[in-house]
Amino acid sequence: MKKLLLVGLSTAALLNHQASAQTTISITGTSGSINLSTTNFFDSQITLTISDTPPADVVGVDLLLRTPDTGNNSAAGYFTVYFLSGSTSFPQPDSASSFGMQDTFTMVGTGPNSGFLITEDQDLGASSSGNPLANTGSNINNLAVNTLRFIAAPNTPSGTYNFYATTGTFDEFGSDVRDSSGTEYDLTSNPLFTITVVTAVPEPSTWPAALGVLGVIGYTVLRRRATA
Repeated sequence: MKKLLLVGLSTAALLNHQASAQTTISITGTSGSINLSTTNFFDSQITLTISDTPPADVVGVDLLLRTPDTGNNSAAGYFTVYFLSGSTSFPQPDSASSFGMQDTFTMVGTGPNSGFLITEDQDLGASSSGNPLANTGSNINNLAVNTLRFIAAPNTPSGTYNFYATTGTFDEFGSDVRDSSGTEYDLTSNPLFTITVVTAVPEPSTWPAALGVLGVIGYTVLRRRATA
């Protein structure tokens, strides 16, 4: 929804935005692993935590993800991600094209997202489908928002890859939550979650065949030397 909102963004909408400095709002995901010898994906549950009462309610989450633009922890060039399913509180995808539409980490971040690459094609958040979730100040704590599927490319090296929700003011780079009046509240925290990849290795059942091939190669080399 963030992408669509940007098209018609007006001065009134900007005035209607709040930075949420009076509270802490964070979005994070569950960490996990992918063993490329058996699978190429991991499903991460995205959760929302609000440490105080503002906003009074929540009707949706605008979500973009970021990964370091360089280094061993960067998922750029190796991972795609898409909206897999909603949750009880947020059953609908924020973007009409979210279901099954893969997104990549290709947009260069600026400001608080400098040094990161960001998903750019669609909002990965979820909506309450017109039923605002009241915020009592204690009920929105690790609340399930939706589940995202991360897919690792076959050439992904073994290692641990870092992901965050984006932060910043309301623009194409920032993630936020929305209340029933249409006000957007920026994230003030974006805890790290990770996916660890284990590169595929030969199954033990294939080792004898591999050793047999090596034996034939070794025998051939020795025979050629002996007849030279």
